[in-house]
Amino acid sequence: MSTDIAPRGRGRPPKTDASYKDTRKMLIRSGLALLTQNGFLSTGIDAIVKNVDVPKGSFYHYFESKEDYRRTVLASYDSFFQHKLNKFLSDASVTPMKRLSHFVADAGRGMQRYAFIPGVVWWVI
Repeated sequence: MSTDIAPRGRGRPPKTDASYKDTRKMLIRSGLALLTQNGFLSTGIDAIVKNVDVPKGSFYHYFESKEDYRRTVLASYDSFFQHKLNKFLSDASVTPMKRLSHFVADAGRGMQRYAFIPGVVWWVI
């Protein structure tokens, strides 16, 4: 019995159970990882869509433009950090130094979990 997997053909990918929102979120996560690793200007749409197996032409179904996509990714990045900062630094039950210590420890655990690999966005995985 052969376990070879046939290569994906050209054309439209097969339909999956992923919804519009799921695919959009996957594209945002792909962009977060690549922008973190490669930088804003060095990240192209080709790499972003390849990470989530979405045809390049479909990218514009989810975002009006590359600039719209970048704004969305940066807003997601900002939203995450606002949540993290509020979670750790607004905890009035501990001293300010303990709050900071808890924040740094949490970040360290996340980075360690992914072997300190640049571009691995440990906080969205």
